Amino acid sequence: MRSVLIKTSILFILFFQVSCSSWNAKTPDLKELQKQLTWSPDRKLWVSAHRGGPSPGFAENCIPTFEKTSKLGLLMIECDVRVSKDSVLVFSHDEEMGRTHSVSEGKVSDYTLNELRKVKLKDDAGNLTESGIPTLDEVLEWAKGKALLTLDVKRGVPFKMVTDKIKEHQAEGYALFITYSVEDAMKVHFLHPGVMISVVIQNLTEWKTFRESGIPTNMITAFVGIKEPEPALYDSLHANKILAALGVFNEDKVAEQGGDTVYAGFFKRGADILATDRPEAVMKVITRGQW
Repeated sequence: MRSVLIKTSILFILFFQVSCSSWNAKTPDLKELQKQLTWSPDRKLWVSAHRGGPSPGFAENCIPTFEKTSKLGLLMIECDVRVSKDSVLVFSHDEEMGRTHSVSEGKVSDYTLNELRKVKLKDDAGNLTESGIPTLDEVLEWAKGKALLTLDVKRGVPFKMVTDKIKEHQAEGYALFITYSVEDAMKVHFLHPGVMISVVIQNLTEWKTFRESGIPTNMITAFVGIKEPEPALYDSLHANKILAALGVFNEDKVAEQGGDTVYAGFFKRGADILATDRPEAVMKVITRGQW
């Protein structure tokens, strides 16, 4: 009996280590990334850490937070790209300074990189941290072999600036480009056919529009919105081996009060990736096999 218990414990530990290990042990190339992000009946489940996964003492959209989040397991670090006054790509979710910055006036685009270097970031409670605003160059360099990035390119940022940086850093194996329409996805694919794209596909009509775009299905993941779509959309995406990402930001508040098993239902009904403000909680649901 004791030997059975020991074997069972070892198997559980191995399962837990595999489930919680970093998503890659080395920097993958595009083919490896495509393999990782291809749907199959025994698919892996993913967590997308919204704004990088901030928590008390850790500000959003900065490397110390990305570093902490990357150790949780099989997840994507979603982060927000903006452009400074002197045309340097930097990270900030908000256009306006204030909520997450130590200065309260103006916009990110009103400041040069040197000026932004003097800014400190706040955590979600408004407490100042020692973290500063990173550049896209710095984050792409940090992420090699450590993390899978999904780059939320904000309004006004030229797509070509971002695709050029992905090419420069040879980051095609660990960086996805987020787009909010099929039209924008087509623009990104034209600029760089070798970068994977997250495309908003919320219903069967948008899915039909995508199928007419000419973008290969093995170059995308589908963001189905912040409400669960009709089951037929999940079925059709999966039939084409496309992973479906669901935003559960509204449900995060419910789960925090009523229990994290709510996340299991989303996976059971067809979501493959949950974009969340509570990545650690969702990861625990996955590793405990609660789905």
